[in-house]
Amino acid sequence: MSNKIALISPHDEPNHGTMLQAYALARAIEYLGFKAEYVSYKRNNQKNIFEKLLYYSIRPIKIIRWLQTKLKKNPFDDYSFFQTIEFQRTMQEFEKFYQEKIPHSAIVYSSQTIKNIEGYTKYIVGSDQTWSPFLYTSHSINFLDFVKNNSLKNAYAPSLGTTNIPKWFQKILQEKLSDFANLSCREKTNCKLIEDVTGKKVMHVIDPTLLITPMQWDTLLQSIEMPEKYVLCYILGEKKCISDFAEMLGANKNIPVYYIVTRPIYLQKKNNLKGIGPSQFIFLIKHATYVVTDSFHGSLFSINYNRNFYCFTKRNDISKNNDNDRIINMLNDFELTQRFKTDNDMCLEEDISFDTINTIIASKRKESYTYLKRIVK
Repeated sequence: MSNKIALISPHDEPNHGTMLQAYALARAIEYLGFKAEYVSYKRNNQKNIFEKLLYYSIRPIKIIRWLQTKLKKNPFDDYSFFQTIEFQRTMQEFEKFYQEKIPHSAIVYSSQTIKNIEGYTKYIVGSDQTWSPFLYTSHSINFLDFVKNNSLKNAYAPSLGTTNIPKWFQKILQEKLSDFANLSCREKTNCKLIEDVTGKKVMHVIDPTLLITPMQWDTLLQSIEMPEKYVLCYILGEKKCISDFAEMLGANKNIPVYYIVTRPIYLQKKNNLKGIGPSQFIFLIKHATYVVTDSFHGSLFSINYNRNFYCFTKRNDISKNNDNDRIINMLNDFELTQRFKTDNDMCLEEDISFDTINTIIASKRKESYTYLKRIVK
């Protein structure tokens, strides 16, 4: 474990964007000549059924709170369908990619043992919504509270998920980030906010997936049989307007529409693609004629591969856990706000001219690598 950099970020969830951003950051550090791995972490050691019965029998209030949480849970955030037979091959593809491509610690740390972690030269909180107020818990390790030496604390492209940061969470940011050695953020607007609350310089950097060039991503491709032209739907939510737009687009261009099955609802589609892991996902994006998505990373991969795409939000604006801001901010960075569609917008746009966009990507990639190199050296 010695002479490795410890990475803190979601890295083992069955979500294409989550797993590929994790791969990208570790690989980018490898390109710089250093080794890195993700810290395997489970908040508490798993209790067996007998331990659970004992735990709740002497804590009846815990049962009430658990039931209240279950009843209040938004069906949108229920991913139990991944345990069904229809998603078995999908889970196998994710597990294969995780074991073969995502470097991670053999030790699985808990909230108790993480305090004794050692053997790493630096610690980096990675990308994804690691600093989201919607996902924050007091047990989170995403602020590196367990690291005793502040000079080892760093951040690469964490996202707050929204630009509407509540006052209580701004205090959390001030308390927990002021002692970091190097700070960065994925959203330009939130760079300014973190600077204001911490008094420290915060670098605006690109998502790790853009650190990797299309040619480098191509080494992961796993091909599947597809027609020469197709509209690819990569929809994480269930808003009907998105698939309606895709079908309209397909009819207009006279090409078929294919759906990556991300939720049970898309099993009902005529051209559904089951068992799509990260490697097949990259292949499908690369070869699509058009991409229709509500995914942050679905949009980013489309940009990186110079694919024409249309982007929606997966949650309603009134949703309590609204994380739509991050998509708008990202599109603005690349002067692509015209690719964003509101729910009732069925108008088609001119195809994208990527020359200027590729220049922006190259410039931001260079700046971001310079920052990352400063962290790891």
